[in-house]
Order: sequence, then structure tokens, then C-alpha cells
Amino acid sequence: MKTVEQENLPPEDDDLAAKVNGDEFKTFTEVRARIREDILKALTEQEDTRIRNEAIDRLLEIATLDFPRVMVEREIDHMVSDAMGNDRQQYAAYLSRIGRTEEEFRETWREAAEVRVKRALVLSELGEVEHIDVTDADVDGELDRLAAPMGEEAARFRELFMTPDGIATIRRNLQSQKVLERLSQIAAGEAPDIPVTNGATEAAAANDDLGEDVPTTEEERA
Repeated sequence: MKTVEQENLPPEDDDLAAKVNGDEFKTFTEVRARIREDILKALTEQEDTRIRNEAIDRLLEIATLDFPRVMVEREIDHMVSDAMGNDRQQYAAYLSRIGRTEEEFRETWREAAEVRVKRALVLSELGEVEHIDVTDADVDGELDRLAAPMGEEAARFRELFMTPDGIATIRRNLQSQKVLERLSQIAAGEAPDIPVTNGATEAAAANDDLGEDVPTTEEERA
């Protein structure tokens, strides 16, 4: 035996709070409160995500979806690009290293791509049925929120997103957020009924079915 080590933790006092962030925390009690707040927030977000995913799965179970194969192929393109980047040489080198052809590698993404396409379609239909839309004011507000932390560079940062592609991306993200929030309300039985429009899928008329088994109270979530 060459060494014996023991971890010595600092005392939980106000001096430790000052070392963590003297400008923000004056006492160790404040540090503990912030840690607790952050943990609870993370757990709440995790549980909200679980409930939303369960509600989406319920929609998929009762929805009738028909979509062309090319949608899955395009989704595979996006997933491979996100994972591997746009460097074709690096992509080819990776395929050679793992001993797979491009077709074989793409096939490993197919199941996940199909799920993503189905989820996107059913959420899009839900957004139409629930009359969820993103206004220009919503986009401006999101741009302000994104640019706010940039300080003096906020205006320049905002300009970077003021392109057709940038605005479209923000609009899609906000649309997804609104639809997921609405879905959570439906699952929790907290959303007022909205008349179903003509041509809606079975998933769009499923508000009552969604709330049956999805946990909504703190005791049920636990």
C-alpha cells in the first residue's frame, strides 16, 4: 500500500456559501434552498416529460396514420446528419470502422425515425384541432428571450435569427411547445373542450380518453 486517502468535506457554514457564490448566497441555508429548488425543478420537468410521452403514446394507440415512406427516409437523413455531421469522408471512415454499409447503418435508425414521424403527425393534427397557432408577437417575444442573456450583443444576436429559416425554426419550436402544453392540460383534465373540426383524425377527438389513466396528482405521480 502506497497511499491512504480520505475525503474531507468542508463544514456546511456561511464561509462555504461565500466560496460557492458570495454575490448570490450570504448563508449556507440559502445554498441548501437553491439546491433543493433546482432538484425539485429537475424532477418536476422529468415527470412532466414522462406524462407527456405517455399521453402521446395514448394518442398513437388510437390514431389512424397513413404517411409516405419518404417521410421516414427524410427523418433518417436528419437523424444521421445530427449524429454524424455533414463530413462525408468522416462518415465513410466511421462506416468502415464499424464494418457496415450506409444502407445497413441507416436501417438501425428506421424504427426511431418512424416513431418520430408518427409523433410529429399526431401532434400536428392535435395542434390543428385545438386551434393552436403561433403569432408574430410570440416569435418576437421568443427572440427577445433568447437575446436577453447576450447583453450588449443582444441586438446582433437577434439579427442572426431574423432570417426566413431562423424565424421558421423558432415558430416550429413554439408550436411544439404550445401543443405539448395543451396535451398536458388534456391529460390532466384541465383543458376546456374545443369542438373537433371536420377531417380530424381519431386522435384529435381523444381528449376524454387521454385523461383516464395518465397520473396527474402528486400522489399518483409518485
